[in-house]
Amino acid sequence: IEQGLVWTLERYSQVHVHLMGYIRKPHSLSGFGSRVQRRPFVHWSDLPQRLRDIDINLAPFSQDSVFSKGKSALKHMEAALVAVPTIASPMPAYLNAIESGKNGLIAQSDVDWRDHLQLLIEDTSARLALGNNAQKTVLERDSLEKRSIVLRDILDSLRLGPEALTSQ
Repeated sequence: IEQGLVWTLERYSQVHVHLMGYIRKPHSLSGFGSRVQRRPFVHWSDLPQRLRDIDINLAPFSQDSVFSKGKSALKHMEAALVAVPTIASPMPAYLNAIESGKNGLIAQSDVDWRDHLQLLIEDTSARLALGNNAQKTVLERDSLEKRSIVLRDILDSLRLGPEALTSQ
C-alpha cells in the first residue's frame, strides 16, 4: 500500500491520509507534512463520526501474517455502516465480505492500491455507489438478526456433535 499512497499523495494535493490504530507512519510519507496524520484512538461510540469524515477506508494487512489472516472484516463493516467504501488486502475475511467492484475493492498488489485509489478519488459516483452498496450489504448480511441465525446453526451443530458439521 505504501507505494500506492506515495503515488496518490504526489498526484492529488487534496488527499489527506489519516493513520488510525497501530499503524506507524512510514518514512516515505514523511515528506507530505500535515497531509499524513496519526489519529488518536477514539471511544467506539465516536467511531461512526470519525469514519463519516473520510471518503475512502483503507484496510491493508500483511498477507504473510497468520495473525492478519485471522482478522475479521470489522474495519470494512464499520465503514460500510456509514456508506464509506473500503479498499482492502485480500485476506480471507475481506474476500468473504467484499465483492470487489460491487461493495468495495480488493487490492492484490501495489498497482491495485494505486489504481483503486485513483478510481475512487476521480470518480465520485463510483465511490458513492460502492459505499452505498457496502452499507446495503452489511445491513442485509451482518445485522444482529442475520448473525444470530448463523450463530444458532453453529451452536446447534456443536450440540449435535461432529457428524452434524459434516452433513451441512
